[in-house]
Amino acid sequence: MAKSQHISPEERKKILDQEILKHQTQGKRIESQIEFRVTLVRDKQINHVLHLILSVLTGGFWLLVWALVYFSAKDTRELLQVDEYGGIRLTPVRA
Repeated sequence: MAKSQHISPEERKKILDQEILKHQTQGKRIESQIEFRVTLVRDKQINHVLHLILSVLTGGFWLLVWALVYFSAKDTRELLQVDEYGGIRLTPVRA
């Protein structure tokens, strides 16, 4: 639901702070922030313990899969913005 009136910069900041907190509880971190925009990053998580166990159980054959997963893993970035009406926009950032 879009708001029809401009809100104050303080209100925009409060909305942005609430959204940032929500995304941080989902495992995202702040990469950069400028006024009412913030770039959020979710690090690619690799379960190294699982890959180690599988490597031992397969006599080292799983090391190739582990290496492929490790070197192909990428972080994901999103741009979070709050407009002058209090609307929130979350946009994926492509590399």
